[in-house]
Amino acid sequence: MLKVFQIGFGRTGTKSVAAGLRQCGLRVLNLQHERLNRARLIRLWAQGRKDDLIDLAARYDVVEDHPWPLMFLDLELAFPNARFLYSTRSPESWLASIINHTATRGPSEGKFHIFGADSPVGNEAKYLERFVMHRNEVRRHFARSPRFLEFDVTQPGTEERIGAFLGLSQFRLPQLNRSQPERGTA
Repeated sequence: MLKVFQIGFGRTGTKSVAAGLRQCGLRVLNLQHERLNRARLIRLWAQGRKDDLIDLAARYDVVEDHPWPLMFLDLELAFPNARFLYSTRSPESWLASIINHTATRGPSEGKFHIFGADSPVGNEAKYLERFVMHRNEVRRHFARSPRFLEFDVTQPGTEERIGAFLGLSQFRLPQLNRSQPERGTA
């Protein structure tokens, strides 16, 4: 069975990719169905309770958003046949998006655990540093790995690349979040 971990930070197209994978029939972790919230999952990660998170991930074909990107090394060990999707975008574009998102949703405990501050406003350098550090760690670790695909959802050909990488010819990338530029216009 196909096991996919999205290890890009939120605000990089992870929800759209998850929706496309769900349309292909894959079981994607749905936090509302599980009666979980992202802050609780991030808290488990911050407490070092990675085994609890790995047990949860084992029940699904796909997981996305935090805390999963922060656990890519643990997930790779626990799931030796898994595929890793790394969605990214320019750090400046990502920062603008997370600032917008925080203006709507407000500061959060989860952001504090990940970035060291509960809001990107006034902490832009911290957020950018963490985003770039994660990107560099992922790229260094998965350099030349056949189990890894990096992409930007705004670039042409992304659907085809993801579909070919996962062996899902029917994969389509719905755009769920209008705060990101239209595909192909970045």
